Amino acid sequence: MASMLGSASLVAACGKFQPFHNEHLEYLLAAVNEGQRCVIGITNPDPSYIRHERLDPVRGLPESNPATYYERLLMVTNSLCDAGVSRNRFEVVPFPINVPESWLNYFPRDALVLLTLYDDDPWLPERKARLENNGLVTKVLWRRVRKGISGADIRWRIAAGQPWKHLVPAATAKIISLCGIDERIRAEGTERPDGSRL
Repeated sequence: MASMLGSASLVAACGKFQPFHNEHLEYLLAAVNEGQRCVIGITNPDPSYIRHERLDPVRGLPESNPATYYERLLMVTNSLCDAGVSRNRFEVVPFPINVPESWLNYFPRDALVLLTLYDDDPWLPERKARLENNGLVTKVLWRRVRKGISGADIRWRIAAGQPWKHLVPAATAKIISLCGIDERIRAEGTERPDGSRL
């Protein structure tokens, strides 16, 4: 089994995961396979760490962040375990991407940070540059023209009463229902995938 693992002893991945969906799962499965252990940072862990981002002005809005850190920890952990990843292969931690001076309290400096880039999301190259400018080493797992799934699209589908469960792992769908995240989204309303309001 060890020969199938990546060469890095410690790797890291990060995302907002609002909510955790099938493309996030693809990313994290690839990240876990790059190293012997993977630290997964959940960004925007609580409202006190959220800052306005010029290249993605809606990412910090309350309606873009309906799930708590703990709810997203459950989505990530349960989805990876359901996909067959051993629990001793990964850890989930808060990662306040908007507050670099806090990173060493949460994130290992010696980890290789694994990222993905999509040409339709200008925030992702900014995130890569921010990580590198603050001393972290990054590796891009893949670069694609556009995302197939976005958290904004799933939130819009939930708010609009459209089908959405096929876009997320079963564990995510269960947490969304059990924790009332779907009710929260419908009560708050959300942006359409094009950024306009529902």
